[in-house]
Amino acid sequence: MRQPPFLSFLRIKKGTGKMATGSKKTKNHKKVKAAGKDYFEVMKRVYGFDGRAASLIKAVAAKTDDFYSAMAVPTYGTQLKYGLTGNIRTKTLEKACAKAGLSSDDARYLNEAIIKQHKKPGLKDFAHEMASIAIFFKSGKGEIGMLGNIKGDVYSGSFDLIDKRTDIDAYNIYKLGKGKKTSFADFVKYNAGVLSGAVDSRYEFLKNYGGGNAVHGRKKIEKDLNRRSPGASIILRSAKRSHGMTKEKVKSEIADFLDFLDN
Repeated sequence: MRQPPFLSFLRIKKGTGKMATGSKKTKNHKKVKAAGKDYFEVMKRVYGFDGRAASLIKAVAAKTDDFYSAMAVPTYGTQLKYGLTGNIRTKTLEKACAKAGLSSDDARYLNEAIIKQHKKPGLKDFAHEMASIAIFFKSGKGEIGMLGNIKGDVYSGSFDLIDKRTDIDAYNIYKLGKGKKTSFADFVKYNAGVLSGAVDSRYEFLKNYGGGNAVHGRKKIEKDLNRRSPGASIILRSAKRSHGMTKEKVKSEIADFLDFLDN
């Protein structure tokens, strides 16, 4: 089978079909090891990944300090919405796979697993979440960050229950970093907490958005979503051309999201 463009970077060792494992450790290496026993349960129950895909994700995470961007590549690497942030680049995952020593078969499996997971109903969207977190780390929690997350989904009219859960979790995970990139271990710990019921993701979102005050966060998110901006207007016009999105539907999407947060 012809190797797809995504895999063209692989330098296969003659006669082995595998690459030599990279030896350079990243800042994330110890934090990946610290992810603990919750990791595989989170990847299976929250995202639906099988053991092989979860193992490959973990291996790649240990070899890159740009984990969130790398994991978004298979689904969002070429889309303008995310490209506007200057953050999602296809070579991010290519380099991480090379450093992790993945065979061509494993690299292909990882790429396809992330794409397939993006389309699985009823599960939190892994690629969507990774892209949103990457955008926040690149652009901050202001207007650009929110256009790549909740506000962008509201104005595009693409905001089902899974998107809502994914978007607020992305924001919460981003905030765990406290100005630095959230570690792989903290990403796993957060999802494990939501899975067990120890973390109320909606309350955490409101508290984070309000700078520690959930009541203020509720008022602030409503105000921010209702405020029109050049970026929001561009998204709305595009959505109107593609599937008839209107200002009235935006208001309905905002009300629906606020109801989601309140219940």
